[in-house]
Amino acid sequence: MTPVTIFDNDGRITLAAEVSDSTLALYEMMYVGRIVTGAMANPQTEYIVDGKIQPRPGSPVALTGGTLANLPMPCTITINGTAYPCEDDGAELDLLYPGIYKIKVFAFPYLDAEFEVTI
Repeated sequence: MTPVTIFDNDGRITLAAEVSDSTLALYEMMYVGRIVTGAMANPQTEYIVDGKIQPRPGSPVALTGGTLANLPMPCTITINGTAYPCEDDGAELDLLYPGIYKIKVFAFPYLDAEFEVTI
């Protein structure tokens, strides 16, 4: 068995597994230029840059009061599971009702930013 990591054109890991020699030969033909052999990357914390496994960078996002700043563009902001696409480097959060809000910002290759706001 050989560990492999397959990735897309953006460096996102689409498969990390140990495969047989016959499967490895097939993958090497199917994923030319998008396969790393001999290592299994962690898609949650790593990505591929120039054919090498690298740690994903930390998110630059900051939450101050009700404002998200330093947003990578584009990104997706989720509030309690509802997704909102964002094309700006900042966003005002309109959290009107009392409660606990779980906020996440997704922008590959950055690690996800997570915040919790109580109103």
